[in-house]
Amino acid sequence: MPFDERQAVNALTVLTRLAQREQDVGEWIHRALLADPAGLLGPAIQVGVETGHPMPRVVDVLLGEVDLPTEVLVAARARIPPYTSALQSTAALITGMLLERGAVAGTPEGVGLAAEHAERLLETGDLDRAVRMAREALALARPLAADHPHVLLHAARVLSACLSVAGDHDEAIHLAEQSVGLLTQLRLDGLAAGAAAWYALGERLLRAGLSDRALAAFDRAAVAYGALTGAPAAAVPPGRTVPAVPPEEVGELYYGLALALLGRAQVLDDLKRPAEALPAAVRALGMLRERAAQAPDAYGLAHAKAVLATARCLASAVRGDPDGAAAAAPLVLPYLMAAALQVLEDAGVRRRLDEVRSGAAYLAGLVKSMSGEDPDPFVAAVDAQVDLGLAWLADDRPAEAALAAAAAVESAQALIERFGEVGRLPLQRALMARSRIRERAADVEAALADAAEAVQTAAHDLDRVVAAHTQSIRLGRAGRGAEAFAAERDAVEHLIPLYRPDQTDQVFAAVHMTGRLFVLAEEGDRLAELGDDVLRFGVSVLTSFPGHRAEARILDSLAFIGFGAIRAYGARDDPANVAAAHRALTALTTRYPAAEVLRDARVMAAFNAIRCHLRNGRLDLATAAYEDVAALAEADGGTDEAILVEQAKCANVLLNVLVDVDFARAAELVRAAGPALRSPAYLAVLPRMGEDDPPGYLEWLDQIASGQGVVVDQDTDPAVLATLDADHRATLAERLRTMGEDHPATLAVRINLAEILRLRGLRGEAVAELTAALESYRRVHGADHPDTRAVEERLAGL
Repeated sequence: MPFDERQAVNALTVLTRLAQREQDVGEWIHRALLADPAGLLGPAIQVGVETGHPMPRVVDVLLGEVDLPTEVLVAARARIPPYTSALQSTAALITGMLLERGAVAGTPEGVGLAAEHAERLLETGDLDRAVRMAREALALARPLAADHPHVLLHAARVLSACLSVAGDHDEAIHLAEQSVGLLTQLRLDGLAAGAAAWYALGERLLRAGLSDRALAAFDRAAVAYGALTGAPAAAVPPGRTVPAVPPEEVGELYYGLALALLGRAQVLDDLKRPAEALPAAVRALGMLRERAAQAPDAYGLAHAKAVLATARCLASAVRGDPDGAAAAAPLVLPYLMAAALQVLEDAGVRRRLDEVRSGAAYLAGLVKSMSGEDPDPFVAAVDAQVDLGLAWLADDRPAEAALAAAAAVESAQALIERFGEVGRLPLQRALMARSRIRERAADVEAALADAAEAVQTAAHDLDRVVAAHTQSIRLGRAGRGAEAFAAERDAVEHLIPLYRPDQTDQVFAAVHMTGRLFVLAEEGDRLAELGDDVLRFGVSVLTSFPGHRAEARILDSLAFIGFGAIRAYGARDDPANVAAAHRALTALTTRYPAAEVLRDARVMAAFNAIRCHLRNGRLDLATAAYEDVAALAEADGGTDEAILVEQAKCANVLLNVLVDVDFARAAELVRAAGPALRSPAYLAVLPRMGEDDPPGYLEWLDQIASGQGVVVDQDTDPAVLATLDADHRATLAERLRTMGEDHPATLAVRINLAEILRLRGLRGEAVAELTAALESYRRVHGADHPDTRAVEERLAGL
C-alpha cells in the first residue's frame, strides 16, 4: 500500500536520522526513493529542509538518475525555501533542468528562472557558471524590458552580485548604477525596488573599497526604506532605548532598512567613525534579531552577520565612545561565538575559502580573547567547529574542513590555557577530527601525529580508549601493523577496568575493539604479546555477549576473539583456559546457529585445542574437543568438505597418541571417524601434512580398526623394521619437543622404538631408550609402580 505524504515524510525522516549515525543507511534511502521517485521527491525535499544531511545528497543522486516530469520538478523546486543552505545544490540542479527543457523560454518567468539559477550557483560556490548564467539571464531580459522592467532589474542585480564576488568591481558597479538610473527614470526610486537598488549599489561599492560612495548609497537606501516604513532612518544615539517594532509591522521593508543601516555602520567603521557606526549597527541588530526570532531559518544568518558587524563597531568604539560600547556590549557578546560559527558555516556552503579562512581564525581568536568564568560556551564553540569540519569533510570539502579543524585545535589549546583540564576533551576531539581530515588529504604523517597527540591528551581512561582505537585505525591504514597492534592493545587494556557487561553499548564496543586486536595479533604473529588480562577479557566478552541479533561484523569479531584466545592459550600450554575459551565459543555458536563464521572458528580452533591438551597430558580435554568437532560434522551431514577435513585432522592427531597409550580407544576412534579420515578431501591434503603415502595411511587405519595394530617380531621384514625405526625416531623427536619426555605418549613411543631397535640388533641404542623411559617412570610414578617395574624387567631382559 503506497504511503501518503505524512507517512512518507515520517519514514524518510527516520531513515535520515539513522543515516546520520550509520553510513550504509544512505543506500537504503536511495533505494526507497527509486521505488517511487515522482511521488517521494517532494517529501524527500521536506525532510532535507528539516533534517539535513544526507538527504540532499541522496536527492541530487536521484535527480541525476531519473528523468522526472517537468511538473514534478516545478513542484519540487517550489518546496525549497530560498533561505535553506542544505538544498542549495538541489535547487540549482532542478532549476538547471527546467532551463534546459526550455519550458518557459522567452518569458519573464524564464528570465526569472535563469536569474535564480545564477543565484543558486553563486550560493554553492560555482562562480564561473553563475556569471555565465547571469549574463544569459540579462540577455534574455533586455527584449522584455519595455513591458517588464522588473525582469531586467532582477537580472542586472544578479549579474552585478556575481561579478562583485568574482572581483570584477567596475562592471558590477556599472550594472548597479544602471539599475538605480533606470528606476529613477521610471520614477520608481522611492519604492521598495529603488531602495533595494540603492542598497545593492552600496554593497558593490563597499566590496570595491569605495567607502565614501558606498556610504552615500546606503544612506539613500536607508532613507527610502525609512520613508516606506515610517521609521526614522537616522541613527539613535547609544544608551537610549529604541522602541521595539510590533511584530505585525515587521516585514520585508524593515528587513531592508536593517540591512541598509548595517551597511552604513560597516562603512562608518571603515572610515574610523565609531561614534556614528555603533548606533547604526545596534539599531540594525535589534531589528534583525526580532526578524530572526520570528523566522530563524530565513533571517538567522543575517542576524549572525549583524552580530559580527556590530562586534567590530563595538571594538572600535571602546576607546572613542566607552559609554556607548558598554551599553551595546550585552546586545552583542552573548551571541558572538554562535554568530561567528554560523557565518563560518555559510562561507563553507558557498565555497568561499578566503571567508572560511578568516572566519575560522576569527572564531579561534574569540576563544582566546573573550572573558568569562564559565567554560561551557567555549567548549561548545570548539565542539561546533569540530562538527562543522567533519560535516564539510562528509560533503567532500576538504579545504574548508581543514581550516575548521585547525581553528578547533587552536581554540581548544586556548581553552586549556584558560581553564586547564576542562579543555582536554575538546582538544582531543579536535585533534581526532583533524587527523581524520588530514588522512583524507593523504597527509599521513600529520594525521598520525594528531592521532598520537590525541591519545596523550586524553584526560580519562574512556577518552584514551576512543583515541587509542582511532589511532590504531589510522596506523593500520598507513600499513604500520606493529604500531596499530600496540595502539589497539592500549585501547583494550584501558577499556578492561571500565567494562560493564550489562551495558549493551559497551559490550558491542568491546567486541569490536578486542576483535580487531586479535586480528592484528594474528596478522603480525603477535598472539604471544597479548597479556593475560587481555586474554581473560576476550573470553569474558564471549561469555557476556547478549543473545540478540548481531551484525555480521560483530559476529566476525567474536569469531576472531574465540579463535585467537584458543591459539594464544594453546601456545602458552594452558589447557584449562583453552578449554574455557573453546566452551565460550561453542556456547556462542549454539546461540547463533546460522552464523557460519562462528561455526568455522569453532571447528578450526578445535585442532589447536586438541594439540595443546595432548601436549599437556590432558587426554580427557583433547577427547572432548574432538567430540565437539565430530558433533558439528554429524549435524552438517558430511556436506561441508572444510568441516570434514578439520574433523579428520583432529581425529588424526588424537589417534597418533591413542594408538600408543590406549589401542582399544584408537580402534574405536578410527571406526567412528572413518568417513572423515578416508574422505577424498582429507586424503588430498595429506601430502601437505607430511604424509606422502596415502595408500599406506589407509592400510594403517585398516589395521587399527581391525584391532591388529603394527606387530613386529623376529620374522618381520628388515625393510619394514628400518621404515618403522625411522618413523618412530621422528615421532619421538616430535613428542619430546611438543609434549616433553615424561608424557605418556612420549614414553609409549620410546618403548616401542626400543623393541624395534632390539629386533634390528641395535642393542646399545635399545638400552639407552629403555633407560631413559625407566628414569621418566620413576620420576612420574615412583620405583614401586607396576609400570616402572615392567620397564625394569624389559631392560633387564636386554
